Amino acid sequence: MAAAATKGGAIPVVRTFDPDDLPPLRVDAPVVLVHGGPSAGAVDGRTIVQLVAARHLGVDPAVIEIDRADRGKPRLGGAPSPFAFNLSDADDHVAAAFGLGLEIGVDIERADRRTVEPERFARRVLSVAERAAIEGLEGDALDRALIRMWTRKEAVL
Repeated sequence: MAAAATKGGAIPVVRTFDPDDLPPLRVDAPVVLVHGGPSAGAVDGRTIVQLVAARHLGVDPAVIEIDRADRGKPRLGGAPSPFAFNLSDADDHVAAAFGLGLEIGVDIERADRRTVEPERFARRVLSVAERAAIEGLEGDALDRALIRMWTRKEAVL
């Protein structure tokens, strides 16, 4: 399960990562690329960022440096740029979100992930309104709702 968010409210376009068909980036159309699974081949998030950034900036992928902002969010090294991205991975899957001139976040989690103590987890990370929305759910339905809500929150943070 992947979720992406922008502070500007733009809805990202989700595509499977294909190094031979990288999407153009526009201010009004953030993009999320998802890659992974046993048959997908080994490509990590850093490589995906380097390829997309290099295409957008018109440079060789080898010159793209990635560092971290104060709170740990990844960013391009060097001069300021409107190019924004975020990465997340879970097992053998990676999600990379890209945008121009906006903050963007992404999170990917296993859809079959189970919460050991779902009620405690909900009290700790969900708002009152979010807890009310899942009231009465149990078992798999509760786990799916919790992971969906958590994935969306992580994309925004």
